Amino acid sequence: MRIRRERLEIPALNNGLQGYRILHVSDIHFDEKIKNNKTLWDQLHSHEADLVVITGDFITEERYVDSLIEYMQGMKAKDGVLAILGNHDYAFLTMMQHFRHYVMNRPYVQNDWKRLVSLLGKIGVKVLINSFEIVKTAAGASLFIEGTDDPVLGTPKISDSSPEYESSDFKILLSHSPDILYSDELKKKKFDLLLTGHTHGGQIRVPGIGPLVTGAKYARRKESHGTFRTPDGMLVNVSSGIGHTLLPIRINCPPELVLIELGE
Repeated sequence: MRIRRERLEIPALNNGLQGYRILHVSDIHFDEKIKNNKTLWDQLHSHEADLVVITGDFITEERYVDSLIEYMQGMKAKDGVLAILGNHDYAFLTMMQHFRHYVMNRPYVQNDWKRLVSLLGKIGVKVLINSFEIVKTAAGASLFIEGTDDPVLGTPKISDSSPEYESSDFKILLSHSPDILYSDELKKKKFDLLLTGHTHGGQIRVPGIGPLVTGAKYARRKESHGTFRTPDGMLVNVSSGIGHTLLPIRINCPPELVLIELGE
């Protein structure tokens, strides 16, 4: 487990956001291994960020929901904890389940995502599903944060422009997968920063080649991990996440939390 620190240079950034810190958490995939990762939970409960955002895939199996909530309880930030859902929050997606679905035409086993959202809300984690939140900082700045539904098993929508969007000082989009970069939905509004995950950075990265598989449908391999800027100037951070799916291994792609600091 590592903490990847990123200082983002934002031209004409509001003075009230200079040095503002966001902890980006993604793809927890809570299981026994994650449960016993003391370093992870120590870092999540003693972080130095002003705001925490979680970009989906809290679980793989529904049976871990109660344990997840127990371990996340007490994770706080001065300006709150916001989250979105990922495809694994909606359904139990193992290799066998994919085989049953695509070869045998069987439906996926559904997770009770509504219960997950409800329990997260009770411990102070607000889940955004095609909705937005306005965060007011202690320095008087305004963050517009919009979260989309999962692009694989949900219906992601980005809202039209609004007075809250127009008057905000910094605009952040949360989407589970970097595939949102190729969605017509993204053309509705301009965002300063996109936070996303889903790819796990590939889990296996070959030197000189990169990830062999990313799980993304449209995003390129070079867009599967790290921080970069799109041609229109939007900053993007793709986290390699914490847990794993399908294969229980990571090579040259350690699990991570990303601590983002805004500046000029």
